[in-house]
Amino acid sequence: MKNYSSILIVVFGYIMFAISGSMFWLDKVPFLVEIRFKEVSSAQYLAFFIFLFISFLGASLLVPFGMKIVKKIFVRNKSSFLASVFTLLINPCKWIVLVILLKVALEVYSWPLWISSMLSQVFKLFVAVSITMAFAKMIDVIFVFWKTRTNADKFFTEQVIPLLNRVVRYIVIFIGFVTAASNLGIDVTSILALGSVGGLAVGLATQDLLNNVFGGVVIFLDKPFRIGDRIQIQGYDGVVEMIGVRSTRIRSLDGFLVTIPNKTICDSMITNVAKRPSIKTTINVGITYETTVEKLKKAIQIAEDIYGNYKATEKVIVSFNQFGDSALNVQILHWLNADAADNYLKHIETMNLELKARYDMEHIDFAYPTQTLYMKQIPN
Repeated sequence: MKNYSSILIVVFGYIMFAISGSMFWLDKVPFLVEIRFKEVSSAQYLAFFIFLFISFLGASLLVPFGMKIVKKIFVRNKSSFLASVFTLLINPCKWIVLVILLKVALEVYSWPLWISSMLSQVFKLFVAVSITMAFAKMIDVIFVFWKTRTNADKFFTEQVIPLLNRVVRYIVIFIGFVTAASNLGIDVTSILALGSVGGLAVGLATQDLLNNVFGGVVIFLDKPFRIGDRIQIQGYDGVVEMIGVRSTRIRSLDGFLVTIPNKTICDSMITNVAKRPSIKTTINVGITYETTVEKLKKAIQIAEDIYGNYKATEKVIVSFNQFGDSALNVQILHWLNADAADNYLKHIETMNLELKARYDMEHIDFAYPTQTLYMKQIPN
């Protein structure tokens, strides 16, 4: 109710401004007309400030009120992206309306040259500020849209996108500041030179930090791994626990927490162990040379049955592939579906124990390295 009363006051003030010829009937007050400052009557000064007050109040009240009406018409879901856009655009719209009303005040009232020049500079400043704020808010809108529409990881949506949003917004504000200073007749050459030197110094000081930040962006875009994946990089083997803006943390298999800068990760070869579809194992079983062909075939068949029919087996190849120095070699190439090292080792242990038990039952002997020495006797 209070807002509606304020809006009625603003509307009534604009009506008075229109029908009184912009002076709010203050030019009918003799002492206000007689008191002059710099060739301008006090009535005009007072009318001008009343109009500015009404304009500021009107921009602060009418714009949000109008935006709420538009949101009710075009936006059904209060949590939708369009609702966020309308919310972000309220303040820039206030400034734009205020600038338009200030331009009206400059055109309606007659001012001496020096006041007109000063008000013109203020008007240019307001225009620059309003345009800069509008662009800055549009940057926010773009990044809000990106954040709501992307299927990115939590790291990217909560750390990288807000960081990029701030960087781009600061660039826009700096450009707006330089533009406003130039429009006001300020020499921006020294500012740009100082900014260049400062930017170079900051750039050199934060080069590694920026490289690591952009490295984090590259990790998100390229997705070589995710949190929870086991990877091998720079001689380290472990599980990814965190992907940060500056670095990535890996819990090594022996329990140590390793922090690696994102730039190093982007420049390194990465083996994502978690992404392998299966784990390949090569097993060489040596059987004694005294084993007959029938028993050797039986040994191959037993290995095929055990490793091939195991529940987690993806593929197996068993063959008698070579005559070794001290054994007949049966090679087992086995691919296991396992998602972790401990599971893999447990599966391999189960199959190996069964192979040993079956070979013992069939009296198939394992070979071990032996040498036979032949001694030649030389007659005297």
